[in-house]
Amino acid sequence: MTHAATLKALADITETGLFERLATSVLREANPVYEPFVHTGVNTDGKTVKGPIDGVVFVKNSQRPDMISVHHTTGDRDKLEKKWLYDPSTVKRRKKNVKQEGAGDIVKTIAIYKDQRARTPDLVGTLVLTVTSEPAQELVRETEAIARDAGITIDLWWDSCMAHFLDTDPTGLWLRK
Repeated sequence: MTHAATLKALADITETGLFERLATSVLREANPVYEPFVHTGVNTDGKTVKGPIDGVVFVKNSQRPDMISVHHTTGDRDKLEKKWLYDPSTVKRRKKNVKQEGAGDIVKTIAIYKDQRARTPDLVGTLVLTVTSEPAQELVRETEAIARDAGITIDLWWDSCMAHFLDTDPTGLWLRK
């Protein structure tokens, strides 16, 4: 399979549970720190589970306590900004009876880290974002800035990063099957 074909195959994944399982496997194989991820975003039937994050791990052997969380995203790059950065607290609702949309992934994660840092003040935070499309450079910069202001490091795995691993690493070649 060519790199372009792998990119197309990733873009064609519409079943979010399938993408989450694949992306979690890629992360675990590509970075040993991610191997013990607790994958909270998918149940035993492979269906996605509603929750504030899709996975979490606490790194035990680091100098400072390190919490690493992950969000997986499928779909079009034009919807990524809202998916990641939407903050309902900054939106004035015109109609009171309309259901308010939930916070974006990064906004939710910042709140989780803030809560966790109340228990562990020197906590180091990393947020891994996987996505089936290539985010716009403006969004990458904005995402990095917002996360950095909250004391969180972003590890972004977009489609071509995952495709490269799946195309060139022996374990990635096995995972594609």
